[in-house]
Amino acid sequence: MTAFLDTGALYGTLDRSDEHHLDAVSLVYQALKGKWGRVYTSNYVEIEATLLLGSRLGPSAARAVPSFLSKSGFKELLVDGPTHAKAVDLFIRDERLSLTDASSVLLMGVVGAKALLGFDTRSFAGRNVEVVGGGHWERLSDSEKKGVGAFERGSGKAP
Repeated sequence: MTAFLDTGALYGTLDRSDEHHLDAVSLVYQALKGKWGRVYTSNYVEIEATLLLGSRLGPSAARAVPSFLSKSGFKELLVDGPTHAKAVDLFIRDERLSLTDASSVLLMGVVGAKALLGFDTRSFAGRNVEVVGGGHWERLSDSEKKGVGAFERGSGKAP
């Protein structure tokens, strides 16, 4: 199985005031533990997350994104010229998608990812993808919540 880490989960993990913070942290924690097998993201997701975090929380929060991704073991896919052109076309045709989401749809197809670790049900509805995110924390066992809690408090280490 493969999964794709979306901006919402990355952002929510690093912003403790985000409405999805606990869900995001639990998604990332379980992804680090291998729950979804290989986890992918993209340079566009990284850019989007750094821009959002930087504008809302400042430069140190933005710098946490590339630092985390480089240590995570998640595979970062690069949106090249041809993929970008296809993403722009999809973005123009589908008003539900941002350009980043359009590139994610294409890359998920390339790697066969069927799980999106995030919260964007509107953009990914009807795309043969399970959006895993909302309510994720509540579905965890007490022992899983303990592990997530320790991770969230800044153990800083992948489980």
